[in-house]
Amino acid sequence: MTVMPDILESRKPPHSIEAEQAVLGAIIMNNDVFWQLIELRGEHFFEAVHQRIFETIEALIRDKKTANPVVLKTFFENDESLKEVGGSQYIGKLATAAVAIFNINELADLIIEMHRKRALIELGESLVGQAYIADLEVTAKGLIESTEATLSSIVSKQKDAADFDADGMVADYQKFYDEALNPDTDSLINVHRLERFCDAHNVFADGNLVCIAGRPGMGKTAFALSCMRGAAHHGFAGLFFSMEMQANQITARLMADIQRNSQAPIPYKDFLKPTAMDTRHKRVMAAAHEDIKAMPLSLNTRPGLRMEQIYSHCRRVARLCDLRGSRLRLVTIDYLQLMRHENFKLKRYEQIGEDIRAMKTMAKELSLCVVVVSQLNRGVEQREDKRPTLADLAESGAIEQACDIILFPFREAYYLQRVEPKNGGDEWTEWDAKMARAKHAIEIIIAKIKNGNPNTHNLFCDITTNSFMDP
Repeated sequence: MTVMPDILESRKPPHSIEAEQAVLGAIIMNNDVFWQLIELRGEHFFEAVHQRIFETIEALIRDKKTANPVVLKTFFENDESLKEVGGSQYIGKLATAAVAIFNINELADLIIEMHRKRALIELGESLVGQAYIADLEVTAKGLIESTEATLSSIVSKQKDAADFDADGMVADYQKFYDEALNPDTDSLINVHRLERFCDAHNVFADGNLVCIAGRPGMGKTAFALSCMRGAAHHGFAGLFFSMEMQANQITARLMADIQRNSQAPIPYKDFLKPTAMDTRHKRVMAAAHEDIKAMPLSLNTRPGLRMEQIYSHCRRVARLCDLRGSRLRLVTIDYLQLMRHENFKLKRYEQIGEDIRAMKTMAKELSLCVVVVSQLNRGVEQREDKRPTLADLAESGAIEQACDIILFPFREAYYLQRVEPKNGGDEWTEWDAKMARAKHAIEIIIAKIKNGNPNTHNLFCDITTNSFMDP
Protein backbone atom coordinates (compact mmCIF):
# COMPACT_ATOMS: atom_id res chain seq x y z
CA MET A 1 0.00 0.00 0.00
CA THR A 2 1.26 3.52 -0.86
CA VAL A 3 1.63 5.61 2.24
CA MET A 4 1.68 8.99 0.48
CA PRO A 5 0.76 9.50 -3.17
CA ASP A 6 3.48 10.76 -5.51
CA ILE A 7 1.51 13.94 -6.01
CA LEU A 8 1.93 14.81 -2.32
CA GLU A 9 5.64 13.98 -2.38
CA SER A 10 6.13 16.38 -5.28
CA ARG A 11 4.36 19.30 -3.61
CA LYS A 12 6.35 22.15 -2.14
CA PRO A 13 5.58 23.29 1.41
CA PRO A 14 3.21 26.28 1.42
CA HIS A 15 5.09 29.57 1.30
CA SER A 16 5.24 32.90 -0.51
CA ILE A 17 8.65 34.31 -1.33
CA GLU A 18 6.98 37.45 -2.68
CA ALA A 19 5.15 38.09 0.61
CA GLU A 20 8.34 37.57 2.62
CA GLN A 21 10.27 39.94 0.35
CA ALA A 22 7.55 42.59 0.49
CA VAL A 23 7.32 42.52 4.30
CA LEU A 24 11.10 42.66 4.77
CA GLY A 25 11.31 45.48 2.23
CA ALA A 26 8.61 47.47 3.99
CA ILE A 27 10.45 47.20 7.32
CA ILE A 28 13.78 48.15 5.75
CA MET A 29 12.24 51.23 4.14
CA ASN A 30 10.39 52.27 7.32
CA ASN A 31 11.53 50.72 10.59
CA ASP A 32 8.35 51.93 12.34
CA VAL A 33 6.47 49.25 10.38
CA PHE A 34 8.19 46.66 12.58
CA TRP A 35 6.03 47.66 15.56
CA GLN A 36 2.86 46.82 13.65
CA LEU A 37 3.91 43.20 13.20
CA ILE A 38 3.50 42.02 16.77
CA GLU A 39 3.08 38.31 15.99
CA LEU A 40 5.75 37.96 13.29
CA ARG A 41 8.95 36.07 14.19
CA GLY A 42 12.03 34.99 12.26
CA GLU A 43 10.98 31.34 12.43
CA HIS A 44 7.85 32.14 10.43
CA PHE A 45 9.84 32.82 7.24
CA PHE A 46 10.30 29.94 4.78
CA GLU A 47 13.60 31.11 3.31
CA ALA A 48 16.48 30.68 5.76
CA VAL A 49 18.13 33.85 4.54
CA HIS A 50 14.90 35.76 5.15
CA GLN A 51 14.84 34.42 8.70
CA ARG A 52 18.35 35.75 9.34
CA ILE A 53 17.58 39.11 7.73
CA PHE A 54 14.45 39.56 9.86
CA GLU A 55 16.27 38.55 13.05
CA THR A 56 19.08 41.00 12.26
CA ILE A 57 16.57 43.79 11.63
CA GLU A 58 14.79 42.96 14.90
CA ALA A 59 18.04 43.02 16.87
CA LEU A 60 19.00 46.40 15.41
CA ILE A 61 15.62 47.97 16.09
CA ARG A 62 15.50 46.62 19.63
CA ASP A 63 18.91 48.15 20.17
CA LYS A 64 17.43 51.48 18.97
CA LYS A 65 19.52 51.43 15.79
CA THR A 66 18.46 51.99 12.20
CA ALA A 67 18.03 48.92 9.98
CA ASN A 68 18.47 50.37 6.48
CA PRO A 69 20.05 48.80 3.36
CA VAL A 70 23.47 50.34 4.04
CA VAL A 71 23.64 49.00 7.61
CA LEU A 72 22.25 45.57 6.73
CA LYS A 73 24.73 45.04 3.89
CA THR A 74 27.60 45.16 6.41
CA PHE A 75 26.04 42.18 8.23
CA PHE A 76 25.66 40.03 5.13
CA GLU A 77 28.72 40.84 2.98
CA ASN A 78 30.21 37.38 3.59
CA ASP A 79 26.98 35.42 3.91
CA GLU A 80 27.25 32.43 1.56
CA SER A 81 23.51 31.83 1.30
CA LEU A 82 22.94 35.45 0.38
CA LYS A 83 25.48 35.16 -2.43
CA GLU A 84 23.23 32.55 -4.04
CA VAL A 85 20.47 35.16 -4.45
CA GLY A 86 22.65 38.07 -5.53
CA GLY A 87 24.86 38.87 -2.57
CA SER A 88 24.53 42.02 -0.50
CA GLN A 89 22.73 43.66 -3.44
CA TYR A 90 19.78 41.46 -2.49
CA ILE A 91 19.10 43.79 0.45
CA GLY A 92 18.53 46.62 -2.00
CA LYS A 93 16.23 44.37 -4.03
CA LEU A 94 14.15 43.77 -0.92
CA ALA A 95 13.74 47.51 -0.41
CA THR A 96 12.28 47.83 -3.92
CA ALA A 97 9.77 45.07 -3.08
CA ALA A 98 8.29 47.09 -0.22
CA VAL A 99 4.51 47.28 -0.03
CA ALA A 100 2.23 50.03 1.21
CA ILE A 101 1.87 50.08 5.00
CA PHE A 102 -1.89 49.54 4.86
CA ASN A 103 -1.28 46.08 3.31
CA ILE A 104 1.57 44.97 5.54
CA ASN A 105 -0.49 43.20 8.22
CA GLU A 106 -2.28 41.04 5.65
CA LEU A 107 1.02 39.83 4.21
CA ALA A 108 2.47 39.19 7.68
CA ASP A 109 -0.63 37.15 8.56
CA LEU A 110 -0.14 35.16 5.34
CA ILE A 111 3.47 34.37 6.27
CA ILE A 112 2.43 33.21 9.75
CA GLU A 113 -0.46 31.13 8.38
CA MET A 114 1.81 29.33 5.92
CA HIS A 115 4.33 28.65 8.68
CA ARG A 116 1.59 26.96 10.71
CA LYS A 117 0.55 24.85 7.73
CA ARG A 118 4.16 23.73 7.24
CA ALA A 119 4.28 22.78 10.91
CA LEU A 120 1.12 20.70 10.46
CA ILE A 121 2.56 18.99 7.37
CA GLU A 122 5.74 18.17 9.26
CA LEU A 123 3.69 16.79 12.13
CA GLY A 124 1.56 14.67 9.78
CA GLU A 125 4.58 13.22 7.97
CA SER A 126 6.26 12.42 11.28
CA LEU A 127 3.11 10.73 12.57
CA VAL A 128 2.79 8.56 9.46
CA GLY A 129 6.43 7.53 9.68
CA GLN A 130 6.23 6.62 13.36
CA ALA A 131 2.98 4.72 12.87
CA TYR A 132 4.75 2.38 10.42
CA ILE A 133 7.45 1.50 12.95
CA ALA A 134 7.03 -2.14 13.98
CA ASP A 135 8.02 -1.60 17.59
CA LEU A 136 5.81 -2.53 20.53
CA GLU A 137 7.21 0.39 22.51
CA VAL A 138 5.72 2.80 19.97
CA THR A 139 2.05 2.56 20.95
CA ALA A 140 -0.93 4.21 19.30
CA LYS A 141 -1.78 5.86 22.62
CA GLY A 142 1.71 7.30 22.88
CA LEU A 143 1.57 8.63 19.32
CA ILE A 144 -1.80 10.25 19.99
CA GLU A 145 -0.53 11.91 23.17
CA SER A 146 2.66 13.23 21.53
CA THR A 147 0.65 14.46 18.54
CA GLU A 148 -1.79 16.28 20.81
CA ALA A 149 1.10 17.89 22.66
CA THR A 150 2.66 19.10 19.40
CA LEU A 151 -0.70 20.38 18.14
CA SER A 152 -1.16 22.19 21.44
CA SER A 153 2.25 23.80 21.00
CA ILE A 154 1.29 25.05 17.53
CA VAL A 155 -2.04 26.37 18.77
CA SER A 156 -0.55 27.96 21.90
CA LYS A 157 1.52 30.27 19.72
CA GLN A 158 -1.65 31.83 18.36
CA LYS A 159 -3.92 31.89 21.38
CA ASP A 160 -3.98 34.58 24.01
CA ALA A 161 -4.31 34.51 27.79
CA ALA A 162 -8.08 34.03 27.62
CA ASP A 163 -8.00 30.21 27.83
CA PHE A 164 -8.01 28.65 31.30
CA ASP A 165 -8.23 25.10 32.54
CA ALA A 166 -9.38 24.46 36.11
CA ASP A 167 -5.88 24.90 37.53
CA GLY A 168 -5.46 28.09 35.54
CA MET A 169 -8.73 29.49 36.86
CA VAL A 170 -7.64 28.92 40.46
CA ALA A 171 -4.18 30.33 39.80
CA ASP A 172 -5.65 33.43 38.14
CA TYR A 173 -7.96 34.07 41.09
CA GLN A 174 -5.11 33.51 43.57
CA LYS A 175 -3.07 36.12 41.66
CA PHE A 176 -6.02 38.53 41.85
CA TYR A 177 -6.44 37.80 45.58
CA ASP A 178 -2.74 38.27 46.40
CA GLU A 179 -2.57 41.53 44.46
CA ALA A 180 -5.64 42.90 46.21
CA LEU A 181 -4.11 42.22 49.65
CA ASN A 182 -0.68 43.61 48.74
CA PRO A 183 -0.78 47.40 48.52
CA ASP A 184 2.87 47.48 47.44
CA THR A 185 2.34 45.54 44.23
CA ASP A 186 2.62 47.43 40.97
CA SER A 187 -0.16 45.39 39.36
CA LEU A 188 -2.94 47.65 40.71
CA ILE A 189 -2.97 51.04 39.02
CA ASN A 190 -2.70 53.88 41.48
CA VAL A 191 -3.00 57.56 40.59
CA HIS A 192 -0.86 60.27 42.15
CA ARG A 193 -3.00 62.56 44.41
CA LEU A 194 -6.00 60.25 43.91
CA GLU A 195 -4.74 57.28 45.90
CA ARG A 196 -7.80 57.12 48.17
CA PHE A 197 -10.14 57.32 45.20
CA CYS A 198 -8.30 54.43 43.52
CA ASP A 199 -8.16 52.33 46.69
CA ALA A 200 -11.90 52.74 47.21
CA HIS A 201 -13.02 51.76 43.72
CA ASN A 202 -10.11 50.15 41.76
CA VAL A 203 -11.38 51.99 38.69
CA PHE A 204 -8.39 51.42 36.42
CA ALA A 205 -8.08 47.63 36.67
CA ASP A 206 -6.82 45.56 33.74
CA GLY A 207 -9.65 44.63 31.39
CA ASN A 208 -11.90 47.47 32.53
CA LEU A 209 -13.69 49.77 30.11
CA VAL A 210 -14.34 53.06 31.90
CA CYS A 211 -16.51 55.83 30.50
CA ILE A 212 -16.07 59.40 31.75
CA ALA A 213 -19.10 61.30 30.49
CA GLY A 214 -20.34 64.82 31.00
CA ARG A 215 -21.65 68.02 29.51
CA PRO A 216 -19.16 70.69 28.33
CA GLY A 217 -17.45 72.45 31.21
CA MET A 218 -17.70 69.56 33.68
CA GLY A 219 -14.00 68.69 33.42
CA LYS A 220 -14.27 65.24 31.86
CA THR A 221 -11.21 65.58 29.61
CA ALA A 222 -9.30 67.34 32.37
CA PHE A 223 -10.10 64.52 34.81
CA ALA A 224 -9.12 61.81 32.30
CA LEU A 225 -5.82 63.52 31.52
CA SER A 226 -5.01 64.17 35.16
CA CYS A 227 -5.65 60.50 35.97
CA MET A 228 -3.27 59.42 33.22
CA ARG A 229 -0.61 61.85 34.45
CA GLY A 230 -1.08 60.56 37.99
CA ALA A 231 -0.75 56.95 36.86
CA ALA A 232 2.39 57.77 34.84
CA HIS A 233 3.81 59.50 37.94
CA HIS A 234 3.74 56.07 39.63
CA GLY A 235 5.34 54.40 36.59
CA PHE A 236 2.26 53.02 34.83
CA ALA A 237 2.62 53.41 31.06
CA GLY A 238 -0.22 55.26 29.36
CA LEU A 239 -1.37 56.22 25.87
CA PHE A 240 -3.64 59.23 25.33
CA PHE A 241 -5.63 59.72 22.12
CA SER A 242 -6.74 63.33 21.75
CA MET A 243 -8.94 63.95 18.71
CA GLU A 244 -9.84 67.45 19.90
CA MET A 245 -6.70 69.16 21.24
CA GLN A 246 -3.23 69.75 19.84
CA ALA A 247 -0.10 68.35 21.47
CA ASN A 248 0.97 71.73 22.86
CA GLN A 249 -2.43 72.14 24.57
CA ILE A 250 -2.10 68.72 26.19
CA THR A 251 1.46 69.49 27.30
CA ALA A 252 0.40 72.84 28.79
CA ARG A 253 -2.24 71.07 30.88
CA LEU A 254 0.27 68.47 32.05
CA MET A 255 2.75 71.18 33.09
CA ALA A 256 0.09 73.07 35.04
CA ASP A 257 -1.04 69.86 36.75
CA ILE A 258 2.50 68.89 37.71
CA GLN A 259 3.25 72.24 39.43
CA ARG A 260 -0.16 72.54 41.14
CA ASN A 261 1.27 72.08 44.64
CA SER A 262 3.51 75.14 44.35
CA GLN A 263 2.73 78.24 46.39
CA ALA A 264 1.39 80.13 43.38
CA PRO A 265 -0.01 77.64 40.82
CA ILE A 266 0.16 78.72 37.20
CA PRO A 267 -2.97 78.21 35.04
CA TYR A 268 -2.41 76.04 31.99
CA LYS A 269 -3.63 78.85 29.72
CA ASP A 270 -0.57 80.89 30.75
CA PHE A 271 1.69 78.25 29.19
CA LEU A 272 -0.15 78.77 25.89
CA LYS A 273 0.96 82.42 25.75
CA PRO A 274 4.77 82.24 25.39
CA THR A 275 5.20 85.95 24.74
CA ALA A 276 3.58 86.77 28.09
CA MET A 277 5.61 84.30 30.15
CA ASP A 278 8.00 85.75 32.75
CA THR A 279 11.08 84.24 34.37
CA ARG A 280 9.05 82.24 36.89
CA HIS A 281 6.89 80.74 34.15
CA LYS A 282 9.98 79.66 32.24
CA ARG A 283 11.58 78.14 35.32
CA VAL A 284 8.45 76.15 36.13
CA MET A 285 8.14 75.13 32.49
CA ALA A 286 11.71 73.77 32.38
CA ALA A 287 11.19 71.73 35.54
CA ALA A 288 7.84 70.37 34.29
CA HIS A 289 9.41 69.40 30.98
CA GLU A 290 11.91 67.18 32.80
CA ASP A 291 9.10 65.54 34.79
CA ILE A 292 7.12 64.85 31.62
CA LYS A 293 10.15 63.38 29.83
CA ALA A 294 10.59 60.92 32.70
CA MET A 295 6.99 59.69 32.48
CA PRO A 296 6.02 56.59 30.43
CA LEU A 297 3.47 58.58 28.42
CA SER A 298 2.54 58.48 24.73
CA LEU A 299 0.24 60.88 22.89
CA ASN A 300 -1.62 60.62 19.58
CA THR A 301 -3.42 63.73 18.30
CA ARG A 302 -4.63 62.50 14.92
CA PRO A 303 -8.26 63.60 14.40
CA GLY A 304 -11.12 61.35 13.38
CA LEU A 305 -9.48 58.01 14.15
CA ARG A 306 -11.26 54.75 13.39
CA MET A 307 -11.35 52.02 16.02
CA GLU A 308 -9.12 49.70 14.00
CA GLN A 309 -6.48 52.46 13.83
CA ILE A 310 -6.65 52.94 17.59
CA TYR A 311 -6.36 49.19 18.16
CA SER A 312 -3.37 48.89 15.83
CA HIS A 313 -1.57 51.79 17.51
CA CYS A 314 -2.25 50.36 20.98
CA ARG A 315 -0.77 47.01 19.97
CA ARG A 316 2.32 48.75 18.60
CA VAL A 317 2.84 50.83 21.77
CA ALA A 318 2.19 47.75 23.94
CA ARG A 319 4.91 45.87 22.04
CA LEU A 320 7.32 48.78 22.49
CA CYS A 321 6.58 48.86 26.23
CA ASP A 322 7.28 45.11 26.45
CA LEU A 323 10.66 45.56 24.80
CA ARG A 324 11.48 48.29 27.30
CA GLY A 325 10.60 46.02 30.21
CA SER A 326 7.31 47.71 31.11
CA ARG A 327 3.68 47.17 30.16
CA LEU A 328 1.05 49.43 28.66
CA ARG A 329 -1.61 49.78 31.37
CA LEU A 330 -3.89 52.71 30.54
CA VAL A 331 -5.36 53.91 27.23
CA THR A 332 -7.56 57.02 27.10
CA ILE A 333 -9.67 57.99 24.09
CA ASP A 334 -10.87 61.60 23.98
CA TYR A 335 -13.51 61.49 22.81
CA LEU A 336 -16.00 58.91 21.53
CA GLN A 337 -18.18 61.17 19.39
CA LEU A 338 -15.15 62.44 17.40
CA MET A 339 -14.21 58.99 16.13
CA ARG A 340 -14.90 58.00 12.53
CA HIS A 341 -16.53 54.76 11.44
CA GLU A 342 -15.80 52.94 8.20
CA ASN A 343 -19.40 51.77 7.68
CA PHE A 344 -21.32 54.91 6.75
CA LYS A 345 -24.49 52.91 6.13
CA LEU A 346 -24.95 52.35 9.85
CA LYS A 347 -26.85 54.85 11.94
CA ARG A 348 -24.77 56.89 14.36
CA TYR A 349 -25.92 55.00 17.46
CA GLU A 350 -25.04 51.72 15.72
CA GLN A 351 -21.56 52.99 14.87
CA ILE A 352 -20.97 54.05 18.46
CA GLY A 353 -22.26 50.70 19.66
CA GLU A 354 -19.72 48.86 17.50
CA ASP A 355 -16.88 51.11 18.62
CA ILE A 356 -17.63 50.82 22.33
CA ARG A 357 -17.86 47.03 22.13
CA ALA A 358 -14.54 46.94 20.28
CA MET A 359 -12.99 49.00 23.08
CA LYS A 360 -14.11 46.43 25.63
CA THR A 361 -12.63 43.65 23.52
CA MET A 362 -9.36 45.56 23.27
CA ALA A 363 -9.23 46.08 27.04
CA LYS A 364 -9.55 42.34 27.62
CA GLU A 365 -7.27 41.16 24.82
CA LEU A 366 -4.43 43.57 25.64
CA SER A 367 -5.02 43.27 29.40
CA LEU A 368 -5.16 46.99 30.08
CA CYS A 369 -7.69 49.62 31.14
CA VAL A 370 -9.43 51.64 28.43
CA VAL A 371 -10.92 55.00 29.42
CA VAL A 372 -13.26 56.62 26.90
CA VAL A 373 -14.51 60.18 27.26
CA SER A 374 -18.06 60.82 26.05
CA GLN A 375 -20.58 63.60 25.72
CA LEU A 376 -23.98 63.63 27.41
CA ASN A 377 -27.15 64.71 25.64
CA ARG A 378 -28.64 68.17 26.17
CA GLY A 379 -31.51 66.93 28.31
CA VAL A 380 -29.37 67.51 31.40
CA GLU A 381 -29.51 71.27 30.84
CA GLN A 382 -33.31 71.32 30.96
CA ARG A 383 -33.54 69.95 34.51
CA GLU A 384 -33.27 71.90 37.76
CA ASP A 385 -30.89 69.28 39.15
CA LYS A 386 -28.11 69.12 36.58
CA ARG A 387 -26.57 65.92 37.94
CA PRO A 388 -26.61 63.38 35.11
CA THR A 389 -28.02 59.86 35.10
CA LEU A 390 -27.37 56.86 32.87
CA ALA A 391 -30.34 57.89 30.72
CA ASP A 392 -28.37 60.99 29.68
CA LEU A 393 -25.65 59.04 27.85
CA ALA A 394 -25.53 60.40 24.32
CA GLU A 395 -26.50 58.38 21.25
CA SER A 396 -26.13 54.81 22.41
CA GLY A 397 -27.38 52.54 25.17
CA ALA A 398 -24.47 50.28 24.23
CA ILE A 399 -22.22 52.51 26.36
CA GLU A 400 -24.12 51.52 29.49
CA GLN A 401 -24.10 47.86 28.51
CA ALA A 402 -20.43 47.52 27.53
CA CYS A 403 -18.72 49.67 30.17
CA ASP A 404 -17.63 48.23 33.51
CA ILE A 405 -17.60 51.66 35.15
CA ILE A 406 -19.36 54.91 34.20
CA LEU A 407 -18.28 58.15 35.85
CA PHE A 408 -20.06 61.50 35.65
CA PRO A 409 -17.90 64.47 36.75
CA PHE A 410 -20.19 67.20 38.06
CA ARG A 411 -19.10 70.73 39.01
CA GLU A 412 -21.81 72.86 40.60
CA ALA A 413 -19.53 75.91 40.24
CA TYR A 414 -19.95 75.78 36.45
CA TYR A 415 -23.70 76.38 36.74
CA LEU A 416 -23.46 78.80 39.69
CA GLN A 417 -21.19 81.21 37.82
CA ARG A 418 -23.83 81.50 35.11
CA VAL A 419 -26.49 82.73 37.54
CA GLU A 420 -24.58 85.35 39.52
CA PRO A 421 -27.05 87.97 40.81
CA LYS A 422 -26.51 91.30 39.08
CA ASN A 423 -27.27 93.34 42.17
CA GLY A 424 -25.64 93.10 45.58
CA GLY A 425 -27.48 92.42 48.79
CA ASP A 426 -28.43 89.21 50.57
CA GLU A 427 -29.07 87.33 47.35
CA TRP A 428 -25.54 87.97 46.10
CA THR A 429 -24.04 87.22 49.53
CA GLU A 430 -25.80 83.85 49.56
CA TRP A 431 -24.63 83.14 46.02
CA ASP A 432 -21.06 84.11 46.88
CA ALA A 433 -21.03 81.72 49.84
CA LYS A 434 -22.23 78.87 47.60
CA MET A 435 -19.66 79.76 44.99
CA ALA A 436 -16.84 79.75 47.55
CA ARG A 437 -17.82 76.23 48.64
CA ALA A 438 -18.20 74.94 45.10
CA LYS A 439 -15.21 76.62 43.43
CA HIS A 440 -12.77 73.74 43.98
CA ALA A 441 -15.29 70.94 44.48
CA ILE A 442 -16.17 68.21 42.01
CA GLU A 443 -18.45 65.23 42.44
CA ILE A 444 -17.44 62.06 40.65
CA ILE A 445 -20.78 60.32 40.32
CA ILE A 446 -20.13 56.59 39.93
CA ALA A 447 -23.33 55.72 38.07
CA LYS A 448 -22.27 52.17 37.26
CA ILE A 449 -19.57 49.97 38.75
CA LYS A 450 -19.70 46.30 37.89
CA ASN A 451 -18.08 45.04 41.10
CA GLY A 452 -19.48 47.56 43.54
CA ASN A 453 -22.34 49.88 44.40
CA PRO A 454 -23.07 53.17 42.63
CA ASN A 455 -22.11 56.15 44.79
CA THR A 456 -20.59 59.63 44.68
CA HIS A 457 -16.98 60.47 45.48
CA ASN A 458 -16.09 64.08 46.31
CA LEU A 459 -12.72 65.42 45.14
CA PHE A 460 -10.80 68.69 45.10
CA CYS A 461 -10.32 70.17 41.65
CA ASP A 462 -8.69 73.18 40.08
CA ILE A 463 -9.85 73.40 36.48
CA THR A 464 -7.42 76.25 35.75
CA THR A 465 -4.46 73.92 36.37
CA ASN A 466 -6.14 70.68 35.19
CA SER A 467 -5.67 69.24 38.71
CA PHE A 468 -7.68 66.75 40.76
CA MET A 469 -6.85 65.27 44.14
CA ASP A 470 -8.22 63.57 47.20
CA PRO A 471 -9.66 66.12 49.66
